[in-house]
Amino acid sequence: MSLSTLIQDETSLSDIAAWLDEQTAEDRLHEVRGLNKSQQRSLFEQCKDAQPLTLDDFCGDANQEIIHEGKNSLPAFTLFQKRFVRLDDNRVVGYNHASTMGLIGPGYFVLKETKGTPEWTEHGSVVVDYYEVLDGQTAVPTSWPKIKGNHQGLQMFVYNNMHDFMRKVSTHVSIGSAFKKGKSIDSYFLLCRQ
Repeated sequence: MSLSTLIQDETSLSDIAAWLDEQTAEDRLHEVRGLNKSQQRSLFEQCKDAQPLTLDDFCGDANQEIIHEGKNSLPAFTLFQKRFVRLDDNRVVGYNHASTMGLIGPGYFVLKETKGTPEWTEHGSVVVDYYEVLDGQTAVPTSWPKIKGNHQGLQMFVYNNMHDFMRKVSTHVSIGSAFKKGKSIDSYFLLCRQ
C-alpha cells in the first residue's frame, strides 16, 4: 500500500487521511515525496470539500518556528520547506527555505484563513499570501533570512502576485495550488508538518 496507490484507486479522503495518520513521520514524508504532478493535482481536487484548515495547523505558540517539509510538482528543485511562526501580534508569517533561496530569495508570506473572502474560499481554507509585504522591522526569528519584498530581484518571477491556496489532507499533511494574479498556474505542492 502506498499513497500513490490510494490516490490512483480513488480511495476516499477519510481513508487516505487515516492511513497517513497511521504512518511514522519518516514514512509519511517518504509517501508525500513520492507523488508526481498528476497525483498531486488529483489529491488537491479530492480535498475540495475537506475539513477546513486553520492557522493552528501550520504554527504553534508565539515565536515558535514550525517547519513543514514540502514537495512540489515542478520538474526540478522539488524539495523545500515552508517555515512558519506566529508573531506577537498573532499574524502567522513564513518563508520558503530551499536550495534555490540564495538565487531567488526567501519568498516571505503572510498566512491567512480565507473564511469571509468568497473568491478565495472556493480554492482553499487557508492562503499563503505573497502579496502582503512584511516590514523589514518585523520580528521574525533571528535565524531567518533578511526580509525582502517579493517584487524585488529574481524572486519577482517566482513569488510576486502569487497566492498558494491550501487544503487539508490529514493531521500532518496539507496540499496547495499556486495562483498568479488570481489564476491557477497548474502547479501543486504537499506540505508535511515536522
